[in-house]
Amino acid sequence: MWDSEIRELPSYIVQWLTLRHLESLVALPSSIGMLKGLVILDVSNCYKLESLPEDLGDVVNLKKLDATGTLISRPPSSVVCLNKLKFMSFAKQRYSVSLEDGVYFVFPQVNEGLRSLEDLDLSYCNLIDGGLPEDIGSLSSLKELNLSGNNFEHLPQSIAQLGALRSLDLKECKRLKELPGFMGMPNLVTLNLSINNIEHLP
Repeated sequence: MWDSEIRELPSYIVQWLTLRHLESLVALPSSIGMLKGLVILDVSNCYKLESLPEDLGDVVNLKKLDATGTLISRPPSSVVCLNKLKFMSFAKQRYSVSLEDGVYFVFPQVNEGLRSLEDLDLSYCNLIDGGLPEDIGSLSSLKELNLSGNNFEHLPQSIAQLGALRSLDLKECKRLKELPGFMGMPNLVTLNLSINNIEHLP
């Protein structure tokens, strides 16, 4: 690899892209979709980052997407095409957003995608009713789901179909009024309902 004639590296060489704590970063180039070999994308604590490129779904080998602590409130719809992805986080810092801000997180329809996703963290994202997709129950590999600190009153009924789910965190979801049944969650081990106002359990 010492050949002075080399002009560029093939896109599949980049496997791990860490940009965390780049406090001035506001956007990623659309060309990121060309990084076919990328396995980990970490943009956590890029406090000014507001969006991800729509062609992110072309990064077909991505296994970890960490966008914790960013301003992203609308993940690109193509993110559901990442069928090798195992971990995804858009979690916000506690109380960094509120209903009064008028910025609500919306997760795209799953459309039977994200088939390998095991861990999804959407804590403190200012999710309200409609922010979670109605077909969230199709995440057949999901084991850990963190929805703590959000502002929805109801959960999608299909959430009860998450058969592989082992942990569901609904801590500090103070507007949550009711829960769906859990009959379709035979593997559920941990259910965190602390600090909320639920009146009835299913």
